[in-house]
Amino acid sequence: MIVSSGRGVHEALAAANELEKQGVSVGVVDMPSVDREKLLELAFSDKLTVFAEQNNGFIWSSLGKVVIRSGRLVNTEKFLAINTLDKEGLPAFIHSGTYDQLLDQFGLSATQIASRILGKLQEI
Repeated sequence: MIVSSGRGVHEALAAANELEKQGVSVGVVDMPSVDREKLLELAFSDKLTVFAEQNNGFIWSSLGKVVIRSGRLVNTEKFLAINTLDKEGLPAFIHSGTYDQLLDQFGLSATQIASRILGKLQEI
């Protein structure tokens, strides 16, 4: 499942289409605001969940809060976050560029999302 919002949903849908051509079925959730019930549903499913956000990972960080408040354990190996945060989780300085250049810079193009999903599926 790919979770995104705003313009990122278009990239998520394109990634799902690319994956479908390779025999991998992936759904897309458009989450314009935090849906706690949906996040809990995704957290406790056994499926890979990818948070592809064209921002600072707001939905991704909200997932952590929702899971902690639930008091339940979750398998974090089945999550993948792709956003504009650096490896330490700090906001990255975004320089100017075209939309496509910025997508590529942060790994948020449809092709990059699809590739990361395929790689993660091989890991888990």
